[in-house]
Amino acid sequence: MYDIEKLIEITQKLRSEDGCPWDKSLTLKSLRTYIIEESYELIAAIESNDLKNIKEEAGDLLLQIIFISNICEENNDFNFYDVLQNLAEKLIRRHPHVFGDKVAKSEEDAIKIWNEEKQKESNESFFISNTPTKRALKTSSFNAKKGLEFSSIDEILNKMEEEIQEFKVANKKNDFDNIEEELGDILFTCINLCRFNKIDPDVALSRSLNKFNKRSKKFFEIFDGNEDPNKLWSQAKSIVDETKD
Repeated sequence: MYDIEKLIEITQKLRSEDGCPWDKSLTLKSLRTYIIEESYELIAAIESNDLKNIKEEAGDLLLQIIFISNICEENNDFNFYDVLQNLAEKLIRRHPHVFGDKVAKSEEDAIKIWNEEKQKESNESFFISNTPTKRALKTSSFNAKKGLEFSSIDEILNKMEEEIQEFKVANKKNDFDNIEEELGDILFTCINLCRFNKIDPDVALSRSLNKFNKRSKKFFEIFDGNEDPNKLWSQAKSIVDETKD
């Protein structure tokens, strides 16, 4: 049975002088692509409820964290155990309702306390995030709590129609800068729609991509280049949708 210490030894061997040329070439920057890929592969496995694949993809994602730690240890910055120590301290610090004297009677209370403690730890802007969707979601949530909120789903959908009309005007004028801006407004309205429904936009988009990829795979399996693509797409869609759990 392998444990975390043995796994770290294996990855260190991969990056040693007589290790693997590819593993030795990895850097923090080059790992970014693999971290994103492995994260979405794990999400896809979860959405498919494929427990065997979930186990495998969770390991692949863990590998990226260990490689990050190894690279930083090689530069005398920190090691994997420093990462664990930092995580443990943060979990205790951000859960004063569990490890301290604060009280959280609901999930909303717990999230509020977590965000309050997180704000104490950093001087960075509340809106700084690694992905535009997460940044947009935080911006939307922050302003909604301050009172800048939609009253209903219908109001958000009306806002969406308004933004689409503005996009059409910009598109007709072939004004690239305005087209880009109006598309951004449409996307931000979609983020608001997700937030209002308590849906993570990245998860929703990931599910949509997985669904599209399954349908497109089936489409190209039956497409011979002669039939009507629209008709075949509908056929592929029906076949895939009939076989899903």
